[in-house]
Amino acid sequence: MILVILGDTNQPFPRLMKSVLKQVDVGKIIDEVILETSRDCLSRQVKVVDSLTKEKREQLITQAHLIITYVGADIIRSGLRQRKKIIVIPRLKNYEETLNNNERLLVNVLAKKGFILPLDNADELDQLLLRVRRFKPAKYKSRKQRLIKILTNYIDHNLKINK
Repeated sequence: MILVILGDTNQPFPRLMKSVLKQVDVGKIIDEVILETSRDCLSRQVKVVDSLTKEKREQLITQAHLIITYVGADIIRSGLRQRKKIIVIPRLKNYEETLNNNERLLVNVLAKKGFILPLDNADELDQLLLRVRRFKPAKYKSRKQRLIKILTNYIDHNLKINK
């Protein structure tokens, strides 16, 4: 199953939705597709769901063999923890999808580290779908525990608490 997440913000993302639906229409995507969007999408070829709960989204990420998404930190992090193949497309200013191109910066960093496959041009999704078969994402290691240890150590050694 392919899970496509467009986000539930007020920022429409028709560029990604149209690209995925086109690949389904021309037969380049033959897998089941679940599309999460808060926007209207009339398609009989994909299952459209609206604003999933965190638990349901996690369940679908677990079931998916591929995730195609916008730059959603929780979605990407969850997919990385589960070693999922993830295609990430940033919202871009020139398409009036956002006010700046900051999402592109994050996508480039994650791609350089081998965690994701980046997609800037939605019209090239078909080519990326061929590459994703051979793609093996780099192992993701959370630094949360390391950060907690650093902060705890700092507090223990540098802050005096009045007792």
